[in-house]
Amino acid sequence: MQNAKQLDRWIAQIAGGDTAALASLYQETSSSVYAYALSVLKNSHDAEDVLHDCYLSIWTAAASYRSAGKPMAWILTIAKNLCLKQLRSNSRTEALPEQWQNSPESAEMTAEDKVVLRQCMEALSDTERQIL
Repeated sequence: MQNAKQLDRWIAQIAGGDTAALASLYQETSSSVYAYALSVLKNSHDAEDVLHDCYLSIWTAAASYRSAGKPMAWILTIAKNLCLKQLRSNSRTEALPEQWQNSPESAEMTAEDKVVLRQCMEALSDTERQIL
């Protein structure tokens, strides 16, 4: 891992639009960001999404970065916030209860009916979904 000064330099260069600096930062820090996201999310696909969103956020937020000597803390804070957002998103999109998925009625539903039902269920609040 590069030292904090090098990471700070890359972030400053990213703020100036330097894509090569972003590539260097990604190459140097992405394994740590991915490992952190995977440890929180326990899902490789979600962790990959967070990884890529993290570097997009770094690209857009680099100009507001103020060095405190801990650039990895800043990067991992971005990753943490994205993980929390992903966890909240996952909790809102619960799967249909198993008894609905395997009931005789569900076998008679068309694919379009299932999509409409899923969208309707997702539009309900948690309380409304529990009542239903």
